[in-house]
Amino acid sequence: MIHKKKSSADKDKDKDKDKKSKRTKKDATTAASSKSSKAGGGGGGGGGGGVTINIVERRTTELHIAAVKGEAQRLQMMVDAGANVNVIDKDGASPLHHASYNGHAKLVKILLKADAKVNLTDNEGATPLHNAAFAGRTECVQLLLAAGAKYDLQDDQKGTALLNAASQGHLEVVKVLLKQKADPLLADDRGATPLHYACYYGHEPVVKVLIDKHKELNKKVDLTDADGATPLHHACANGHLRVLKLLLKLPEININGADNQNTTPLHFAAFNNHRACVAALLQHAKEGYKVDLRSVMLNCRDKEGSTPLHKSAFRGDADILTLFIESGADINAVDEEGATALHKAAFKGNNAILRILLERDAKMTIKDKQGGTALYNACYGGFVRCVQLMLERPGAKDMINICDNDGRSPLHATSCFGHWECTALLVKNGADLNIQDKDDMTPLHLAAFNGCNLSMTFLIDAGADVKKYNKEGIYALHYAAYKGHITTVHNLVAKGANVNCVDNKSNTPLFYAAARDNWDIIAYLIFREAQVDYQNKEGLTPLSYAVKNKCIDAAITLLERDADPDIKDNRGNTPRKLSKIGTANPLRKVFMAIGKRPFNPETMARLSDFHTPASQKKTEKAASLDGAAQGGSALDIMISDKLMSVSSPFTEFGFNFDLNDPGEVAEHVFQCARSLNHHWTVLNVLRFRLLIPEDEMNGYGMK
Repeated sequence: MIHKKKSSADKDKDKDKDKKSKRTKKDATTAASSKSSKAGGGGGGGGGGGVTINIVERRTTELHIAAVKGEAQRLQMMVDAGANVNVIDKDGASPLHHASYNGHAKLVKILLKADAKVNLTDNEGATPLHNAAFAGRTECVQLLLAAGAKYDLQDDQKGTALLNAASQGHLEVVKVLLKQKADPLLADDRGATPLHYACYYGHEPVVKVLIDKHKELNKKVDLTDADGATPLHHACANGHLRVLKLLLKLPEININGADNQNTTPLHFAAFNNHRACVAALLQHAKEGYKVDLRSVMLNCRDKEGSTPLHKSAFRGDADILTLFIESGADINAVDEEGATALHKAAFKGNNAILRILLERDAKMTIKDKQGGTALYNACYGGFVRCVQLMLERPGAKDMINICDNDGRSPLHATSCFGHWECTALLVKNGADLNIQDKDDMTPLHLAAFNGCNLSMTFLIDAGADVKKYNKEGIYALHYAAYKGHITTVHNLVAKGANVNCVDNKSNTPLFYAAARDNWDIIAYLIFREAQVDYQNKEGLTPLSYAVKNKCIDAAITLLERDADPDIKDNRGNTPRKLSKIGTANPLRKVFMAIGKRPFNPETMARLSDFHTPASQKKTEKAASLDGAAQGGSALDIMISDKLMSVSSPFTEFGFNFDLNDPGEVAEHVFQCARSLNHHWTVLNVLRFRLLIPEDEMNGYGMK
């Protein structure tokens, strides 16, 4: 909306020290200037009329540095020596730009006397007058104007010297420029005039002078910028009360003017929590006209359909909200989305706002365009206090089961996102535990899907049906198995969920776990007597799903528990055959290793070595904790992950030795280290880690 103007001289001032340190000795002893040479002309050139080539060198020269630092004597010496006073640096700024910005009036005089170009523009289109006005250098401004500086010249952003001075609050500069007939109505590329900027930044004295100038020119103050905002909008948006009061004294001021988004000054003040500005606007609407305009102001809507009351409810300022209600705001007004102030407060979790609205009997049963109530919004965000406040109101039971357009109730929302305290409150107040949405999903389905165990526990303990299924025949247990929530799976099974329940395609929870490589879920379900080789409507088994999805850990877990790899599906494919279809499937090696039934017990016993490192780490971590609980050594716990993360003898890069024999470990580690020329390093590390004590190294010395 309003952007702070920048000056090339401002940037150079910050970088001056760094630049000086980088200059060479030659640069420091030579006064830089623009150079010109002639090709084909002048003394001794061959050919006819010459073509002049102007080579303009852009760099920070000694002349610039003197102008920045205010070194008048040094500057005068270089000027007397014939230095080009119009040389420009990389930002396009001349020494006059820098001297003007830094307020060195004496240097400005020297440069102007040496014929410095007073209207030379830098890379951003700014003249020395722009810079002087921006920095508030009144004397420099006067010198430049006397030398013929164009006061209404616009830079690349269409800004004038007057606009720069007004934006920075330099009153004396503004007065000087206005005296020179600078145009206060010239706007920048955003359509903002000096008055817009002065109001935006809250420069009250400047605003007063500009208003007087507008009156003198018989021009209105309510000019709009590119966003349709007036100076009053900017004053209210930034909470500048004194500027606001100055503007309200003008008889032609429109206190209810809307910008391009239909936002009024009152909207801005409410949204930004400027209480004093809100109070001043309401008081002026009440007392400044023949009729009370407060109701008109309070019912104005922006492009979202929001009233000022919506803004204050959303932002959470209780004092502003109270002012609006006491001034007659419609407490149940809805915006374009059908939301009331109560919806806004609940969505943001603004307890104080919610309490005020409820005490004034705001309707809790109003649904927005998505079908949600204020209670649903509070439950969605997990705002416990807001939920409690609404459930304590009379008529709470009438809205506790109101569903949105998807058929989801507040209990669906709390269960889905794990807001267990809100779930407990809803359950306690009689929410329907088995209410189903348009897809027949219950709150328990959503809690199971996201692994929200506390919410699920409250639901089950209160009587939620674990055997409810949705339109696709999917139970809560299916979802928990699919997402890998083993605690959720256990809780559901413990409360009576059937481990062999099937969906519409005859898939059991075991299928869902196998498809996602949730091997721990598989182990638990089989422990709870899930059918390992159950076939769905396509004849596929859980092992088929694991093979198709290349789920190594799931497949091995199933094979270890007697899953049959040779059961044919409806197309005649077995899990073993499926492993050979398509791109390289790692399970193909597993089936090659185990052969056909009857399986070799020793081979089956070593199947666990095929598990991925992630699953091995998970297993060993649990085993280590169990060992510690049973008195296992701290060293065993520390190194268990190290020992069990090595490859198995079945893999291409495995170590075929006994991990429990320190001697064999030392021998094979040594052989590997010798091939890498890391003999002593590896062995010393092993000793340091206490994996191989010194007294057990006999017979395995390095050769």
